[in-house]
Amino acid sequence: MVSTSSTGGTSTEHYHSRGSSTINPQHPCYKCSSLSENSAKKLTKKRPKDLIAHSETQLVRVYPASMRIDSSNFNPLNFWSYGIQMAALNYQSEEATASHVNAAMFEQNGHSGYVLKPRVMHDPSHKLYRQFNPMEKDFDGLNPICFCISLVSGQYLSPNLGTRANVYVEIEIIGIPSDSIKKKSKTIFCNSMNPMWNETFTYNVLFKELAFIRILIVDASTNHPQTHPTQDRKSVV
Repeated sequence: MVSTSSTGGTSTEHYHSRGSSTINPQHPCYKCSSLSENSAKKLTKKRPKDLIAHSETQLVRVYPASMRIDSSNFNPLNFWSYGIQMAALNYQSEEATASHVNAAMFEQNGHSGYVLKPRVMHDPSHKLYRQFNPMEKDFDGLNPICFCISLVSGQYLSPNLGTRANVYVEIEIIGIPSDSIKKKSKTIFCNSMNPMWNETFTYNVLFKELAFIRILIVDASTNHPQTHPTQDRKSVV
């Protein structure tokens, strides 16, 4: 996956879909197919394995739908999981699920703008090579992991509402559909200064190569976040 593309004096020709969902296996590798969000979604549903195979040797870019007039974003992971290299995002606003996941993805390599695809998408020796479909629920050939997160306590969690806010914590796994799950802690009432939870959360992750942890502190009275969420790339081994 790549976060940005630079031609550096060469000419990169973009092919816009214009509503087409056609995959051309003979498309030159030095040219980039540019798909609208809606066209890419159709391909992920109708021809997921073909899309992964196509993007193994071809650059593919997805850009936000024209109806996103509020500059909102899609979750780039929804397209990374099909091998699409470039997920274009709007940067007019800070949107948690999109911009934070995008930042977390490329933090792992020092912000160089490039992350190698998961092995299942490029290694012919992998058991699920050309057979992987992110929408499926059972994967015989992946190495699932189980891990625990211990939530102990917090300090000064609600700077805008003083120290008497009611707070809880959301710990979410953002990944392929089988891995995506959100769990909540108990609510601590009238104490956002030094709440104590002492809770443990257990998660099972099938596809750890594209799984992110997101931790969010929430005001229970309004269900609004209290701080910017924390994301951590999936190094939960």
